[in-house]
Amino acid sequence: MSRLDDAWSDVVDAGDLSRSQLVAVSQAIGVLQRRLDAVHVEVAARISHESRPELGAESLANQQGFRSAAALIAATTGVSTGDAARLVRVGEATAPRG
Repeated sequence: MSRLDDAWSDVVDAGDLSRSQLVAVSQAIGVLQRRLDAVHVEVAARISHESRPELGAESLANQQGFRSAAALIAATTGVSTGDAARLVRVGEATAPRG
């Protein structure tokens, strides 16, 4: 985040950036996006765990008024249900075991 702040400081919009600043901002966005993606799949896996069917009425998704973890994630993030389901699958596949 600080890289993005540094690159974007005192700038109103992208048209005010020099070429080197454009590259720096693009790199900073890439770093930030990868970090957000990693956190997002971890959170999606945990939401799925907290929404598993055997929890019944205690399921997080059910308590929030959704039929599935993917539906909850889609509604709260604005992604499609298919994309939310992919987040859950990746999160579950990469979650630590034990």
